[in-house]
Amino acid sequence: MAKMQDVRKTIEDSLGNLSTTRAQEIAKTMLDKDAAKDQVSKTAGDLMEWSQRGRARARLARYR
Repeated sequence: MAKMQDVRKTIEDSLGNLSTTRAQEIAKTMLDKDAAKDQVSKTAGDLMEWSQRGRARARLARYR
């Protein structure tokens, strides 16, 4: 059985190079079908922010 750390790493790695379009797709699958457009946009924005932070952490880790 996968450890939670492994699951989190897999998710973070897959979101590491997240495009805006893919973030929108993921947000739509995460939310209710009737979710408001602004809710989908906010969730996609949050995913993009998470992706950017992950890339920044990866860059920092390379230089340590």
